[in-house]
Amino acid sequence: DHLAYRYEIIKLLGRGSFGQVLQCLDHKTGNYVAIKLIRNKRRFYHQAMIEVKIMEHLTRLDSDNQHHVVHMTESFSFRNHLCVTMELLSINLYELIKANSFEGFSTTLIRRFTQQTLSCLALMRQARIVHCDLKPENILVAMNGYLKLSDFGCAKEVDFRTNSIVGTPNYMAPEVIYMFSQY
Repeated sequence: DHLAYRYEIIKLLGRGSFGQVLQCLDHKTGNYVAIKLIRNKRRFYHQAMIEVKIMEHLTRLDSDNQHHVVHMTESFSFRNHLCVTMELLSINLYELIKANSFEGFSTTLIRRFTQQTLSCLALMRQARIVHCDLKPENILVAMNGYLKLSDFGCAKEVDFRTNSIVGTPNYMAPEVIYMFSQY
């Protein structure tokens, strides 16, 4: 199958409540890309448009590709679905940890991964954006061993005040879950 008569769908990379992520061949450039295909529901569309705005902003701020953020190339609508095209990376950090039999990594590698993640978070702080769903599954590993932060679907601008819970419950601090359970 295809998207927009330009992107040939190669395989499904992942699925979530928002929709799915596909590996596609871009016939215009000849490169492989990842495309996040958003479910055709109003609430998903609205949040995805916020994610697109945030990704466009972070991609512009990281024009020299030094801050370890997944770069978005474009967004478009196809058959009433919002599609977000971004660079294709390898596996996520959780899959890498699992492939290593959960035995951990060397201090040198942990230091390098930490520095790269903090570089992205520093860029986000400069842009006044909070990720809100930072977890190993949202940190992707490139073939060259560099990390890039992805999935800005829960991200918020710092000026936005909310009392809602955002993120993945399995990664939330117990006191956050307790605090919101009291309301």
